[in-house]
Amino acid sequence: MVNVDNNNFYFDIKNYFIRFVPNQDNLDIINGDDKLNLSINPISRSIRHALEYCVNDLRRDRDKTIERLLSEKTVNDIFRSIAQLLLSNDDRVCGNSAYILGSAVELEPGLKQFLTVFSTDRTSNTVDIIRVLCHLLKHSDSECVLNAAGTLGTIKIFYNG
Repeated sequence: MVNVDNNNFYFDIKNYFIRFVPNQDNLDIINGDDKLNLSINPISRSIRHALEYCVNDLRRDRDKTIERLLSEKTVNDIFRSIAQLLLSNDDRVCGNSAYILGSAVELEPGLKQFLTVFSTDRTSNTVDIIRVLCHLLKHSDSECVLNAAGTLGTIKIFYNG
């Protein structure tokens, strides 16, 4: 998924962020509770492409991509959906999800939004993100491990800073 039009971001061309918002097509991304023994329904091609587009845009310009993500009306749902994708058995889905969340928390507005989503009013459909990130530290895929460690490190610095 290489963007051949160097003047446009994928989020401008495709608005892939809305693919992460639960709807009739992807309402049940996850079955189970938040106990790390979840079973992930097959991840749709649409979600896989959205992850790839987002990673591509982040590599092009992280700040602009995160700014655009945070401007979405459904940003909280998007964060929750991407966090649920961390539980995927597919290394690429898991790694891309960790990369996106890790990139978001590297910027102060992204970190604040992340903390708002995952530390207030935890409901049954909210992933215990710290627990999931810690679990990823033992993942077989090194990219997942590095992205999880970076995200946890950034959060830790924020709390100590």
